Amino acid sequence: MNKKHKCPEGCTKNEFLATAHVTQEWLVDDVGNFIKAIDNCMEVTHRPSDEDIWSCSECGAVAILAE
Repeated sequence: MNKKHKCPEGCTKNEFLATAHVTQEWLVDDVGNFIKAIDNCMEVTHRPSDEDIWSCSECGAVAILAE
């Protein structure tokens, strides 16, 4: 379970940029080369975890775990 994160610079928005892994439906050519995404997110296969880097959406600082 994710713990609360906070900005070390004191920003109060509590919104962060973090990486998630998702599946997409693509339109491809006859050998599987990408043409365009049909669906931006069909399923989340890995949501951001505490081990990932979370960056403050206001100032860009790397978030720390709140105590």
